[in-house]
Amino acid sequence: MSALSNYLDMLLHWLESIGLHPPSQDVRLVEVSLGDGTYHVRRDELRKPLDYGARFEELLRIGYPWCPTRVNLSGPARTVLDHQWHVDSVLTIE
Repeated sequence: MSALSNYLDMLLHWLESIGLHPPSQDVRLVEVSLGDGTYHVRRDELRKPLDYGARFEELLRIGYPWCPTRVNLSGPARTVLDHQWHVDSVLTIE
């Protein structure tokens, strides 16, 4: 199992342990630049964890501070919970 798969598994179990139940465990990842809080991405930019694992390992090796060397679980953003897990207000998939 890859580091990314381990982190995602830990995150999903932790969310359930605190009573937050995502409507799906079908995870997709995308890299975005910081902006005004809303993001537009192309559907072909969304990656399955298996497809993103090597890139995640590369980011861990580089040592970016936002990449976990240990898991820092903070849960979903308030706006996501406020919209019943829908991210339409902050993410547009084109």
